[in-house]
Amino acid sequence: KEDLTINGLFTKLSNSPLALTFPNVLIVLRIYACMPCSNASGERSFSVLRRIKNYLRSTLSQEKTSSLTLLCIENDILRNIDWSDTIQKFLSVKIRKKNFK
Repeated sequence: KEDLTINGLFTKLSNSPLALTFPNVLIVLRIYACMPCSNASGERSFSVLRRIKNYLRSTLSQEKTSSLTLLCIENDILRNIDWSDTIQKFLSVKIRKKNFK
């Protein structure tokens, strides 16, 4: 079974005569192997939670805070939602606010 990792490809290419034919591929593999990988999605979600808590502090329950955090993290899904039905339902609800004169 062949080793198809970056390190395996780099080793095979550097030990073969193809290294002279494709020197740029060898350079790209060397650079790619040295690049650090990062996963910032966890840090991003904590950052969103901190922003929401700082903005709204203790006025919200834990359930509402969790829901707002999830909405901020998954904002790509929200951008694709058709909001016209939701707006119509909201408009059709009876107004509960009383006007004082």
